[in-house]
Amino acid sequence: MRNTLQRRLARLERKAGINTGPPLLWIRSFVKPNGQYGGEPCEPATAKANGRVWHREAGETREQFESRVKAEALNYNQHSLAICITFFPANEDDAEFNAGTSV
Repeated sequence: MRNTLQRRLARLERKAGINTGPPLLWIRSFVKPNGQYGGEPCEPATAKANGRVWHREAGETREQFESRVKAEALNYNQHSLAICITFFPANEDDAEFNAGTSV
């Protein structure tokens, strides 16, 4: 019922010219400390947004994974005003962990 109500509200808002732009997209990712003020991005293994979870596929680069998650999150949450995606790093003791898969 909630999705039906959201779709109806979004349709009414579009007709009225309210919230006609794409949703605001927030990206959060983790970085490793490197030096006093620097840092380098951690390799993402999973991502979460609005109750959904994505897992990085074998051989998928960081850029491919992030692009896929962004596209699917925007497609799935078309009626949201904002989407916050958090990319979580892999644990080094995970069986699927491979730090060399990103370019």
